Amino acid sequence: MKHMYWKNVKRSLFLYIMFSLLTAGFMFHYFPSYPQAENEGMANKMLMAGEKVVIIEDNEQAGFVRLDLLKKAEERLAITYHTFHAGVWTDAFMGAVFETADRGVEVEILFDGMLHNMRGDLRVIPYMLSTHPNITLKYYEPFNPLRPYTWHNRMHDKLLIVDDHYVMTGGRNIGDKYFKSDVDDTVYDRDIILIKEETARDDQRSAITEMSQYFDELFNHDYSYEPIFVPSLYRERAATEKKVMLHEAHDTFEKVVHLNVGEWEEEAIQVKGIQIWHNPIERMNHSPAIWQNLMSLIKDAEESVLIQSPYVIPTDVMTSPFQQKITDAVQLDVLTNSKKVTPNLLAYSGYERYRENLAENGVDLYEYAGQGSIHGKTFIIDSYYSVIGSFNVDPRSAFLNTETVIVLEGEEFASALEGHITNLQADTHLVTKDNIQEIDENEGVSFFKRAVLRLLASFVPFIESLL
Repeated sequence: MKHMYWKNVKRSLFLYIMFSLLTAGFMFHYFPSYPQAENEGMANKMLMAGEKVVIIEDNEQAGFVRLDLLKKAEERLAITYHTFHAGVWTDAFMGAVFETADRGVEVEILFDGMLHNMRGDLRVIPYMLSTHPNITLKYYEPFNPLRPYTWHNRMHDKLLIVDDHYVMTGGRNIGDKYFKSDVDDTVYDRDIILIKEETARDDQRSAITEMSQYFDELFNHDYSYEPIFVPSLYRERAATEKKVMLHEAHDTFEKVVHLNVGEWEEEAIQVKGIQIWHNPIERMNHSPAIWQNLMSLIKDAEESVLIQSPYVIPTDVMTSPFQQKITDAVQLDVLTNSKKVTPNLLAYSGYERYRENLAENGVDLYEYAGQGSIHGKTFIIDSYYSVIGSFNVDPRSAFLNTETVIVLEGEEFASALEGHITNLQADTHLVTKDNIQEIDENEGVSFFKRAVLRLLASFVPFIESLL
C-alpha cells in the first residue's frame, strides 16, 4: 500500500513537471507571437498636450525627488514598481508612503506578484500596507502553481503618479543601488517626470491623465489581486517594529531632502508633444505594441537612431527591422553593458549571440565598462523623438511583460538626453565591424563569470524567447 502511494506521488510529480515544461516553456518558445501588420500596434499612440518634462539622471537626486513627490501628494498616490531591494532607501521610501497615507491621501500600490522581492527585512511591509485604511495593495499575477503559463507574464512598469499633476517613470526600481553611487552594485538609470501645465486648455488631452487611466486599467484588471493576510501576534509585533524603523528612516531623510532635492521643477523642458505607449495586458505571448511603434519610428528615421538598453537581445523576429535600417544609411548606435559589468548573465548570453552580427551589419556598439552598470532604457530618433520608460530591447519586454514608455517630441529635450548618454559613452569601448575581431571582450572579466557565460551559451538558444 505504501509502495503504491509513493508510486502515485512520483507519477503525479512527473505529470506536473511535464505540464509545467509544456505550458511555461515549450509553448512560449515554439509558438511565439509575431508582429501583426505594420502600425497595428499604434492604437495606443495618442498625441497629448505639451507638458513640461524633467530628466532625473543623478542617483541620489532620484531618491530625494521621489520623497519630495510623495510629500506633494494631496489626494491620490499611485505606485507600481517591478521589484524592491532591502536597504535604507527602501525604508525611507516606504516610510514616506505610510506618512502620505497617514495624512489622508488615498494610496494605491501594485506589486509584481512574483518578483516584488518583499522578503527578508521587507516581508512584513505588504501586511502593513494591506491593513492601512488609506492604502490598497494588489499583486499582479501572483504565483499560481496550477497556471504555469502565467509565470512569465510579469509587470515591469515603474510608475509614480501624484494627484493629477505629476508622473514619474523610467527604469529605476526601489533600492540602494539605484539611489547611491558608492556601492559595489551601483546602477546608473534614468527617470523622467511629467509636470502638468496649469495653462493647459480643457480640450487638450493630458498625458498624466492618460497614464493614470492606464494605471487604473492595470490595477483593476482581473489579473491583479488583493492579498489576504491572516492576522497573528507575530505579524503584529513585526509590523510594530518595522513601523518604527520606517519612521526613523523617513525622518532622517526628511531632514535633508530640502537640501538635496534642489529646485528640480525649474529644470523642466517644454516639449512639443507627448505620446503614451504601453503593451496590452494579456497572458502568454501578447502583441508587441511598443516594439512595433518603435520600429515604425525607426523605419522613418532619416539620420540617426540612438538606443540605450541594459540588455540587447534582437531575436530573429526583432532583427530584421535593425538590418533594414542599416541598409538605408541611418547611423545606428547602441549603448549597453559590457561583459565586464553586466549583472545579468542570462541576458548578456543572449546578447552575445547577436553581438557580432549587429556589428558586422553596421551597428556601432558602445559597451559600458565603467563603475557599476547601466539600466536606463532610452531611444532617440533623428535628435527629435525621445522614448523613455521601462522597455528593454529583448523578447521579454516585446512579448511578455507589461511595459510603459513615453514618447517626447522636441529638439531641446532630445539634445539634453543625448548629453547624458554621451557622458556614459565616455566609459565605454566602441565595437564596430572594423574592430570587432580585435576587441578582447574578456578583458577584466573574472574566470567565474566567463565560465558561467560559456555554460549558458549552450542552452540559451532554447530559452531566448523568455529572456
